[in-house]
Amino acid sequence: MEQFVRNTTKKTMVVLDNAPIHRGKLIKVRIQEWEKSDLYIFFLPPYSPELNKIEILWRFIKYKWLPFEAFLNFQNL
Repeated sequence: MEQFVRNTTKKTMVVLDNAPIHRGKLIKVRIQEWEKSDLYIFFLPPYSPELNKIEILWRFIKYKWLPFEAFLNFQNL
C-alpha cells in the first residue's frame, strides 16, 4: 500500500472489505497519513444478506420451493 500511495498523483479512494488485515492496527495508524497524500480509505459495510435481493429470493427458494431431498445429491437438485 505504501508503494501505491507513493505512486498516486491525484485524489484516490481505496475500497476495502472488513477482512482483519484491513482493519488491523498497521492500517489504522497509516490512514491519517494517507489522507494527507489525498488517498482515502472507504470500508464496505458489514455483510448484510437481508439487504441483498438475491439472498432473499434464494432463502425463499431454499426453504419454500425446493424439497429437502433436492439437496441430497446433484441429480435431485
